[in-house]
Amino acid sequence: MKNEADCGLFVEAENPQALFEAFVFMLEMPTAERIKMGQRGSKRILVIRRYLKLAESFSDRLDEATDKYKSSEHA
Repeated sequence: MKNEADCGLFVEAENPQALFEAFVFMLEMPTAERIKMGQRGSKRILVIRRYLKLAESFSDRLDEATDKYKSSEHA
């Protein structure tokens, strides 16, 4: 898995030691760097939510068009 947005850390599932090490890493990171990481994360979420909303809207329009087509003489 790649951290494309550089907005957090990946930690191996079910590995308490890895989680502990990630916490220590974050605690030792300079405050300004942690703030920048958080800002990148916030930006990433906003971008993803926009894409999800766009995909949802497209899917809704596609469903409407399909329903309309099925109910017309083409069915």
